[in-house]
Amino acid sequence: MGESIHAFIAPTSAASFRRMLEANPSGSAGESTLQAQDGSRVPVHLSLKPLSMDGVHVFSLVATDLTERKQAEETLQRAHDELEERVDERTAELEHTNTLLQTEIVERKRAEEELESIARFPAENPNPTLRLENGRTIIYANSAARATFAEAFAGPGTDAPGDIAAIAETALASGVRQEVEHRIGAETYLLTFVPFRDRHYVNVYGIDITQRKQAEEALRESEEKYRNLVENSIDAVLLTAPDGSVYAANVEACRIFGMTEEEVIRAGRDGLVDLSDPRIRPALEERARTGRFKGELRFRRKDGTVFPVEMSSALYTDRDGQVRTTMSIRDISERKRAEEALRQSEERFHGIFDWAGVGISIVDMTGRILEANPRLREILRYTAEELSNLTFTAITHLDDVHIDLDLFEDMIAGARDSYVIEKRYLTKEGLTVWGRMTASLLRDAEGRPHYAIGMLEDITDRKRAEEALGRRTEDLIRKSAEVEAARDEANMYLDIMTHDVRNANNVSGMYADLLTELADGDLKTYAEKLQASIERSNDILRNVATVRRIHEEETGLVPVNLDAVIKNEIGRFPEASIDYLDPQIEVLADGLLPTVFINLIGNAVKFGGPDVKIAVRVEEHGEEILVSVEDTGPGVPDEVKVKLFHRFERGMGRGNGEGLGLFIVRTLVERYGGKVRVEDRVPGRPGEGAAFRFTLKPAA
Repeated sequence: MGESIHAFIAPTSAASFRRMLEANPSGSAGESTLQAQDGSRVPVHLSLKPLSMDGVHVFSLVATDLTERKQAEETLQRAHDELEERVDERTAELEHTNTLLQTEIVERKRAEEELESIARFPAENPNPTLRLENGRTIIYANSAARATFAEAFAGPGTDAPGDIAAIAETALASGVRQEVEHRIGAETYLLTFVPFRDRHYVNVYGIDITQRKQAEEALRESEEKYRNLVENSIDAVLLTAPDGSVYAANVEACRIFGMTEEEVIRAGRDGLVDLSDPRIRPALEERARTGRFKGELRFRRKDGTVFPVEMSSALYTDRDGQVRTTMSIRDISERKRAEEALRQSEERFHGIFDWAGVGISIVDMTGRILEANPRLREILRYTAEELSNLTFTAITHLDDVHIDLDLFEDMIAGARDSYVIEKRYLTKEGLTVWGRMTASLLRDAEGRPHYAIGMLEDITDRKRAEEALGRRTEDLIRKSAEVEAARDEANMYLDIMTHDVRNANNVSGMYADLLTELADGDLKTYAEKLQASIERSNDILRNVATVRRIHEEETGLVPVNLDAVIKNEIGRFPEASIDYLDPQIEVLADGLLPTVFINLIGNAVKFGGPDVKIAVRVEEHGEEILVSVEDTGPGVPDEVKVKLFHRFERGMGRGNGEGLGLFIVRTLVERYGGKVRVEDRVPGRPGEGAAFRFTLKPAA
């Protein structure tokens, strides 16, 4: 309500509606189109009458929906058009058939007239004419016949050649005129045998058809060549009509569509093309207008797969005057996939080129820069346009130009395919930038140098770091020499001290042994303690010597008989109770391996008490050898286990030892590629003994 009637009139009907309002003051009627709220168009019949309501002039508008009537009219019109089209087609077919019939009648009359002419004027007839009595004996021959059958002709009264006589006798017996093609020498004749049974002879009329037969043979050969060409074509070939009918399909067409020839013919054009392809209609229109079309379309296989093709089609008129079409179709699926792969490759290249973290340039064979990516422009601080006017030598430090140029020329000459060089570049402001440049050569399809690609990594920071590192290295070398000298001096003092302390210990040990034998009571006790202290001092000297050997000797691991080492070290403790099962195993180690067992067995004997029992076990675990030294002594508390193998840690809690023994054990085991740990002999009961376990690598 409240809307203007014009708002409901479709724009295309606005003018006619306005004329309806103005046409007759007393009212008018006519067809128009209304526009619904959803935008759809509704055909209606409008009846418009003026009214006066309360002194106001208004119009009464009655609209009748004509949608169904219009649809019925359109359906009727389409049916009428289709009927007219079918009538036209049928009329054309009848006219064509009538034309062919009239042509055949004319040809038959001409042939009959020619035969009558031949019969009336045999002597003057340029074609051979014979009359054979009883179908065999020649009773008449014109001059053309005598010339044609010269070799076999001996004059009237003689028999005709056997093959001709046989046909004539058959015609006379049947009373039916016969026509045969017959070769006489190099010519071919069409011989017509006309029997006259009541007169007992046969007239033979010959027409030289040599040229016609040659033309037919040439046509047959041409058709055979065309057929072979079509059948062996790598393209699919269809013979069709403009209306879409298919008459023939070659082998390749059957292959690409996955159909037999009969199925292709039944499918027709509409069953082969992808009807959703918007290029179909313009292609047909172009062919109808110009007589040919060439372009790309989409076709559909039997299984419904849509594939791209390159198609050429042309109109032609056959011998019967019918317009026909040829369609040559090439499946370009592989080419399209290759084009798509190329497109994706180019996209990836441009993605890499534009977003690479290194500078990339493309130069021609003269060294001129053709393209430079954003990173290269950022490094050198040039615009793309500025770089395109330069060669790579123009942005290279003068001292590095000749090296780079020599390598570039070698690459173009074929001496190398690529090269890598670290050189200095000059920015637009003249600043020096260090870069690591990799150059590669791209060749064209014939193998000739085409372009060169350079990839530049900015290594300025690395070069600065290398310079700083060089200075630092020089400092370290100098300090290392100083440390080496200090170490040599320390070793000298250590050698002197070890030698003198060992001599002093030997002398002190002799006196301690003598004092222990001679003294009694407290003095004997003090002498025994002195003796133990001297022994600990000797242990310290041995451990120090071992540590020096570990650090000074190179790690050259060789096969070592583990059983022999263990037995030898057990022999050092004859008074200890040691259980050992001797497996014959070789491990990778060196001459310091016995030190491991000296420390572990010695600690068990030293800290285990007089009744301690010791077990040494060796087990193979895959690619490792597990060795365990267990004892029934006081064990190792949990809080001590974690630091037991550190330097200067006394693990047994009795204040004895210098803390180097187990550190040496760990160092040697790791030197041999193994690991060492300490556990409770009885899990969860630290007070019932310790178990030291370590691994070694088997020798083979």
